[in-house]
Amino acid sequence: MNSPPFPIIKTLMLNGADDGIQKASFILRKGGIVAVPTETVYGLAGNGFDSCAIAKIFLAKGRPKENPLILHTDSFSKAAQLFAIDNARFYQRLEKLAYAFWPGPLTIVAQKASNVPDEVTALMPSVGVRIPRHETTLALLRELDFPLAMPSANISKRPSPTTAQHVLKTLDGRIDAVIEGGTCGVGIESTIVQIDLEQVEILRLGMITKKLLEECLLEPVIDKAHEHREKPRCPGAAFLHYAPKIASVKLINKEDAEQSWHGADMMLMRESDCAELLTKLGERPQGSITTILSDDADEFGHKLYDALYGFEAYPKAHLTVVAPPKTYLWHAIHDRLSRSVF
Repeated sequence: MNSPPFPIIKTLMLNGADDGIQKASFILRKGGIVAVPTETVYGLAGNGFDSCAIAKIFLAKGRPKENPLILHTDSFSKAAQLFAIDNARFYQRLEKLAYAFWPGPLTIVAQKASNVPDEVTALMPSVGVRIPRHETTLALLRELDFPLAMPSANISKRPSPTTAQHVLKTLDGRIDAVIEGGTCGVGIESTIVQIDLEQVEILRLGMITKKLLEECLLEPVIDKAHEHREKPRCPGAAFLHYAPKIASVKLINKEDAEQSWHGADMMLMRESDCAELLTKLGERPQGSITTILSDDADEFGHKLYDALYGFEAYPKAHLTVVAPPKTYLWHAIHDRLSRSVF
């Protein structure tokens, strides 16, 4: 029998209190990797200045080394030190965005400082940095004298985890520990924006929208999120990225949903779309599986990955997702749904 590509280890479940934070801090200082909660999704954390720890992250996730990682820290001063700040315009943008959105679900990309390892940035000259909005992880970061490299804490291409139990579904036995931090408040990954170019560019869509960024910066922001799927300039840009472990996923519009309504597929949709289809077509077949999420984009995003993991209880079934509206509030949701299709 062939040996596995990584050693099977006992994954510890740690609490979010002081003793759990201290144990996680010890593991991270020794070069281990720990899944930690943030307001977006659970992240798989390792010492962002330790090449061996970074390698463990890529190995545990099965993540291509061409896909860069985000560095996380707990203060503006620490974050600024990870960039090569060489002009006043860049620094003004950084200050405005940090004041408005940090701690929070915004990753800022710019030219990296010389001490940022190439392994973190996939040999690219820029680095992504974020201050997460979760007290447990902020307390952990304050214990450390290095930033944490943190992609989502899941096997690559699976849905991102929003609970510690989601983490264990794919990484149990692959990582040293998980900190139990409850359910993530936002539920989808951060917006990623590059700010050291002539024009500010969105590299990944998130709940901090183009409109919010422009209102903060008082300048145009360009959406380039769809241009980076072949050769990512930022994490989470690969095309297939959020697929649950089931037979297939397809995304349809509300008009086409009528054809699937009386079929055997599992279905995922907004509350108002379900109510409209029920009124028009009657009940779905007995035993069919229908998951209904909120008409509010933030709440829909908060529950999305949990819903996708829930469908994995039926691994041979097919899933049909009724797409929400294509207004700017739903752009990040459309991005994640379109990349769960296979």
